[in-house]
Amino acid sequence: MLAPGWKTYWRVPGEAGVPPDIKISGDNLESFEVQLPLPKRIIDESGEAIGYHDEVMFLLALKPKSADQPISAHVSAFFGVCQNICKPAKFDATLDLRPGINEVDPLLAAWRAKLPAPSAFITSARQTGAELVLSLKQQVGDIFVEGPDSLYFRKPVFSQGKAVIKIDGLQDGQKLAGTSLRVTADMQGKGLEQMVTVA
Repeated sequence: MLAPGWKTYWRVPGEAGVPPDIKISGDNLESFEVQLPLPKRIIDESGEAIGYHDEVMFLLALKPKSADQPISAHVSAFFGVCQNICKPAKFDATLDLRPGINEVDPLLAAWRAKLPAPSAFITSARQTGAELVLSLKQQVGDIFVEGPDSLYFRKPVFSQGKAVIKIDGLQDGQKLAGTSLRVTADMQGKGLEQMVTVA
């Protein structure tokens, strides 16, 4: 839960902000994924951010080395929580997960339902100068683009089945042709996600 007026950030935080940094290590752990629910675009006096107000749950998907053995892991997390200024927040925890337990907490199930689902809502992606142009199969309310770390893709402008997105941080003459982008869309509160390659 976040106090009124406070926010925290998505993987791409926006103009200024701190993306969540979550690390997990332990026994019988092959890999893990941090799954984030659909974010919102937040525009205020500090600029344009992508993140969450009120409350959010970051989900952890852990893959064991041996499926019939428990996972014993240590979790450390660091993230920014901001109002007019940002304050770092962090926590450490231990996890002991045993195989064969399939019960799903209703709160966890509710947040899982907010994760973006794979979809093919984009038919093409191309760069025109300092803009990314996406051709869309369906109308969406907002689009969040993840690409090279040095770039930030701003709020899209929609017109005639296309989303035109200004790109901040491009070097002179920098081309994105062949670059893979992860694109998340907000369609009336439902998250869609697609990997696209810039033509």
